[in-house]
Amino acid sequence: MNKFILASLLLAVAIIAVVPVAFAETVPAELNSCVIKHNLTDSTWTSRGIDCPGVNATCALNSTTQTCATCCLVDKVYTFTDWLFVAIVIFVTIKILQGGYEILTSAGDEKKLTAGRSNILWALAGMAIALFARAIPLAVVGLLR
Repeated sequence: MNKFILASLLLAVAIIAVVPVAFAETVPAELNSCVIKHNLTDSTWTSRGIDCPGVNATCALNSTTQTCATCCLVDKVYTFTDWLFVAIVIFVTIKILQGGYEILTSAGDEKKLTAGRSNILWALAGMAIALFARAIPLAVVGLLR
């Protein structure tokens, strides 16, 4: 049982550590621009004086018409939180499967049945917290409008 929890934890850490490195872009010797991958062109940004290009557009850091440094930073934060949310979903899925396995193999053992239910309950609570955390930036932007 403890080995399975340890293996799940190590798998989650490996995914969180390896996936971003595997898909990371190479940084040029001199960083002059970045590619914006999220939509940062709505009125919540422009009303604060932040002018970003559209999705999949290159933003030159030495631009005099756009605030590209801010756009690039916000875009990277959004990308990081997207990856973090995916890692949480993977971990929650593993914990739900582990809890289901414990329930199925309990064979009437009350401790295993309780442990399986507990795993599923805590996984669902973690997922609810992750969804709530994902909604907080949207709520803040909505309040600032």
